[in-house]
Amino acid sequence: MVLGILAWSVTVFAALPYPLLAWSYRRVLNHKRMEMEAVLGGTSDLYRRAFGGNSVNRLFELHYSGRAYILPVAFSMIVVMLMCVLSLSRVKLFPGIPMEVGQALAEIPNSVIAGAAGAYLWGLYDVLSRYRLIDLSPVSLHFVWLRLLIATVLGSLAGQLFQESLASLGAFVLGTFPVRTLSRFLKEQGKSRLQLSQPADTTEKPGFDKIEGLTPDLIDRLADSGIETAETLAYADPLKLLLLTNFEWKVIIDLIDQAYLYVYVGDKIVDLRPLGIRGAIELVEIGDCLRDAATVDLGRQMVAAIASKVHPNGDAAKNEAAVINLIRTLDLDPQVTLISTLWGEWSPVENEAAPDAEGQE
Repeated sequence: MVLGILAWSVTVFAALPYPLLAWSYRRVLNHKRMEMEAVLGGTSDLYRRAFGGNSVNRLFELHYSGRAYILPVAFSMIVVMLMCVLSLSRVKLFPGIPMEVGQALAEIPNSVIAGAAGAYLWGLYDVLSRYRLIDLSPVSLHFVWLRLLIATVLGSLAGQLFQESLASLGAFVLGTFPVRTLSRFLKEQGKSRLQLSQPADTTEKPGFDKIEGLTPDLIDRLADSGIETAETLAYADPLKLLLLTNFEWKVIIDLIDQAYLYVYVGDKIVDLRPLGIRGAIELVEIGDCLRDAATVDLGRQMVAAIASKVHPNGDAAKNEAAVINLIRTLDLDPQVTLISTLWGEWSPVENEAAPDAEGQE
């Protein structure tokens, strides 16, 4: 009786963090909503021109509605409780287990339990980290139970992947990896063991290596949001990107700014940085110089310098005309206008306690 109560207490306690964190996160989200409204500020007309009729409330309802958390929290709790029952039954802490079931459970490799333990601990760490960073989306909670299931499958295969003495340790370590990493690992193992030929890579290079500030971690987080190339980053909705990644707002604008210029000049973006040109915003500012009599000479000099970098060969006059045309194109682009305005007008929300969000979804 005592063992049964203890076993069920451990099982329920292991699953409790998910609903409790999701419930308390609603209050944190209210502050995030306030930040996004402050970010948009007086640029709402520019934002609608670039991305249609989305609003802060509509984006929140789409991605962070209270109802959106029900399914991932329920799935995570169910899978965690099943893993606990499996583990505790295996060592006979759950009373009343039929003998046949107990014998079947006893044959489960230790590596399966080790893999599940690694996935649970690091999944909980990931959830707590995202809570602290205000980045706990419903999708991130779905990855909790998915990683648990993948880790148990890898645990059952650990004897074939590692030496027998290292099977449990290897399974535990694999369980700590993100789902994206586990997916790559499974694909590589499958290709290697099944001797599948690798098709030639004909896809366009993503261009992320030419954008300053993009670390491997940031690239993975962008990929989780469906952004895998410089082009998709350039045309991304900055407000939605703030909502899905919780990057610093200035970082988001800077990354989009650089990506937008990369779409037009490609790898030459690296050669433009010594000229003070990091993104599309700086290039548009040269257009302002050309329209001002006091700075027109400086603007012409910059156009000539940019043309020599982007178009090192050919007729200089034609190359400079191409640069001027690029400046005009960017100047008329709604996305560039939006990020330029947001960069100049945004100021951080005052660090104050968010009002009670009870009842808001």
